[in-house]
Formats: sequence, C-alpha cells, structure tokens
Amino acid sequence: MDPFVVAPAPDPRRQRAEYFPIFAAYVGKLQEAMEEGRDPGGVEGVDPTQMLVEWFERLKVDLEEEKTHREAHIQTLYDQLEVLWKRMGITDEDIDDFVELNRGSSTDNVRAYELELERMLEMKREKMSMFIGNARVEIEQLWDDLMFSEEEREVFAAFHDDEHSEDLLTIHEEEIVKLKNERRSKAPILVSIRKYYQICEEQKQLEISASDQSRLLGRGTRGDPGRLLREEKMRKRVVKEKPKLEQELLISVPHWEEENGKPLLVNGIHFMGVLQEAVRVEEAKADTKKRQRTNSTVGRSITPGPGSNPPSNAHSRKASVALSIAPSLRSASGSSHASSALSISTNSTTS
Repeated sequence: MDPFVVAPAPDPRRQRAEYFPIFAAYVGKLQEAMEEGRDPGGVEGVDPTQMLVEWFERLKVDLEEEKTHREAHIQTLYDQLEVLWKRMGITDEDIDDFVELNRGSSTDNVRAYELELERMLEMKREKMSMFIGNARVEIEQLWDDLMFSEEEREVFAAFHDDEHSEDLLTIHEEEIVKLKNERRSKAPILVSIRKYYQICEEQKQLEISASDQSRLLGRGTRGDPGRLLREEKMRKRVVKEKPKLEQELLISVPHWEEENGKPLLVNGIHFMGVLQEAVRVEEAKADTKKRQRTNSTVGRSITPGPGSNPPSNAHSRKASVALSIAPSLRSASGSSHASSALSISTNSTTS
C-alpha cells in the first residue's frame, strides 16, 4: 500500500448496512445467553477488523447518549404528570402501576409517557373551571386564616374573572403560594392574636354576667347550676392569660412589622394600635377601681361606732355632702384640705 495515498473516509451508511446485522446478531445471542444463564461468547464467522471495532465503539457512545437523553425526557414528562395526577385525583395505586409498566428508556416507554401527558392535559382543559374553583376555595380559607378584611381580599381582582384559562389558573396558584408564605411568617402571632380575642370575649361575657344580679339569688341558675363555677374558672383564666398575651404581642408584633416592613393588619385594622388602646383602657379601669377602694376606706373610717347617737337627718345630709366633696378637695388642694373638710363634717354631726 502506498503510504502517500490517503484512504477514503468510511461511508456511515455502508458501515451501518454492513455492521449492524453483526451487532443485531450479537444482541440476540446475548439475550439468549442471559435467559439461559451462560456466557454469550462471541459471534462466529466475524473478522474483528479495526474499522468494525471503531464502529462498535462509536455505536456504544451514541447509545449511551441516547439513553441519557431519553431518561431526562421521561423525567421531565414525569414531573409534569405528577402535578396533573394529583390535581386530577389519580390514585397512588394507578400511578404506581403506570410507572412500573413503563420502567426503562425504550421508545415505547417514552411514547407511553408522552401519551399519558396528552391525556392528562386534555382532562385538565375539560376541568379548568373546577381547578380554578378549587383554587378559589383554598384562597378564601387562606384569607380567613390571615384574618383579611374585605378590602384586602378585593385587591386580588383575578378572583372575580370569569374567563377561565390556563393563565388565570396560574395566577391563582401563584397567589396561593404568596398567601401560604405570609401565613407561615405570621403563624405564631396569629395563634396568639386568636387566643387574645377569645380571652377578651370571655372578659366581656363576665362583665355582662356581673350585671345580672339574679344569678346570685339562684333564680337564673336553676336550669344551669354550674354557671357560677364556670364563671369563676373563666375569671381566673382571664386574669392569668390576658396580661401575659398582651405582653407577648407587644413584643412579637413590632418585631414582625420591622422584619416585613409593613403594619400587621387584622380585619383591615392595625392590630398594634388596637392592642395599645386596649391596654391603656384596662390600666385606666384598674386605676379607677383603686381610687374607688381608697375612697371607700376613708368613708368607713368616719362612720359612727356602736352606742353612739345617730345623727339627725339634717346633720346626716351635711356629712354626706362633706364625704362627696372630700375626694375633689383632695385632688385639687391636697390631703390637708380634705382632712379639714372631713373633720368639719364630723363635728357638725355631734354638735
């Protein structure tokens, strides 16, 4: 052979026509040997030339690349199908049967996944209205969980769009993701807020019940003998839990607002403002009760003791007037003036 003569490049089509039958024969022999559990050996009557070996090497690389491509394609199809199967309510048993039946990366397996995706997409188009309706039910539940006001709910205008489409469904699904993330960030605070409102409602019930004097005489409790006991338990729970929840929320709510850069709203109202006002009112009530107890103690200290002469009606009225003006004197002019007023009124009753 002349070393200066360049050999012509091999023709791929001719090589395939010549070598592929050899490859097919070997594959058939390999499958037969695997079924019988023996060594397949070689293919008789074949001369393993350099070109044949190189062709087989290239074929091996091509087949490995094709296998990788098909497996990636099947995985992509499966990822899409998994979402659709769940949305369509396909049972886990049916899904497992399909996957098991189409295990592998043959062209038949790939085609089976493609056909299943087409079937699911068609079913999805037929049930688009149902999917959007289900998404809206989930959004409403999230709104309730987050204690959104009507104004806050109206911000999501797509909720009232009647043109059902894939894009509209996508918008709803994105809204669900956003609301779930917000609920996750607020979860501990929302639990405390609900407990706080429950305690406030119990406190309101106790105040209403306290104005019902019949419950002390038994007339209102004959059909409910455990009422007073329940009220006492409720009162203890309010006294114990309400201040603790208030202090907890006074810390956690501002922290959340600082992290998220916006006020925390409950039914459209800034919760922190409501909480601070409630605490202020409660403190004012406690201060009023404290002053009333102090005034009551002062009134009892000047009441005539046993054996003393009862005052006349006129003198009694003078004492009552003095007692009624004593607190105002104390607040306006100091305790010394109040003491003088009390002492004058006492002298007038005994003269």
